Amino acid sequence: MYRAIAIPLDGADCDVERLMALANLVYRGYLIKPPDLPASAYYELESWRWKNSLVFGSTPKRWLAGVWFPMRVQRCINGSVKGTNASTAVVDFDYGVIRFRSVCHAQLPIPKWLHERIAEGGDVKQALLGLKGGKPYLAIVVERPYKSLESSGYTLVVDVNSWRHGVVVGLITPKGKIAMLRRVRPNLRKMDGLYGQIARVERKLGATKRLGLMAEVKRLRKIARKLKHKLYLYLKDFVNKAVHEIVSIALRYNAKVVIDDIVEESRRKLLEEGLPNGIHKLYFVYIRRFVGLLVNQAKWYSLPVEFKRLNSTVCPTCGARLEQRESRLMVCPNCGFRANRDEVPIYWAIKLH
Repeated sequence: MYRAIAIPLDGADCDVERLMALANLVYRGYLIKPPDLPASAYYELESWRWKNSLVFGSTPKRWLAGVWFPMRVQRCINGSVKGTNASTAVVDFDYGVIRFRSVCHAQLPIPKWLHERIAEGGDVKQALLGLKGGKPYLAIVVERPYKSLESSGYTLVVDVNSWRHGVVVGLITPKGKIAMLRRVRPNLRKMDGLYGQIARVERKLGATKRLGLMAEVKRLRKIARKLKHKLYLYLKDFVNKAVHEIVSIALRYNAKVVIDDIVEESRRKLLEEGLPNGIHKLYFVYIRRFVGLLVNQAKWYSLPVEFKRLNSTVCPTCGARLEQRESRLMVCPNCGFRANRDEVPIYWAIKLH
């Protein structure tokens, strides 16, 4: 399993944009050897060419997409050295710094995040240089072998819904009882408020552009970018904290993680809520990011993970069709079972436990 962190390279003396352009050419299959490129950097590109490891994140679909420049890593831990001296990046845990050879002149402190991943049994697999938001960053990728542990009998059920209704988390004991039930969701008022500000600025931007007032257009674009950045940062921070909280609970009980993921039906209901198209897409993107991060972190800690479809409209007691009342209360006309719609999957998980 892999986890990664991006560290800002403030004040670093290196042409990251050019290195990314060279990596992009190699990724496309070109043979390159600029006379001013250090031999060690050239061999970095050639060695990664056949490993399809030139890309950090999603595979670039456009020709001029940014491909991060890969570097082999030498690790210095407790006086021992792992990796070749030809490596262009050195992670020195003994001195607590990250150094570079040939391609970049900078020295960075090792972040606390990296110390924690190493303490958990991970090892630095690769380092990459690239631009993020127009600024240079160093990405560190850490690898840890995945070994699925046997569950203690506890099951942590994660019912994924739209952010409007939140993610419901239920802990089921080995005896099939609900030991904990909680709902995790972001501050919807804050999100809607930020999105409303963005929409108003962009409407004003469109009108200003038609009038040809370019100075005002530039100012409004800057405001819109700042507001979007603020919204994205809030959602990213919420997703990271929510996943950390859920995985911490699973680790505490050594529980199997069962995920009832959002399906096309749930997406259709999200559309039916009448949200603006932009915020609907934003909600869905970060729901997908939440699920991906949850699976990645659970597997990083060797927790067993399973995807299971848990019905929220069928009675878990008798199998009859549930009727929805006010406030998403689901009632069974046959046996009288009653629960909030988002909690019904937890009772299905108990039945299938």
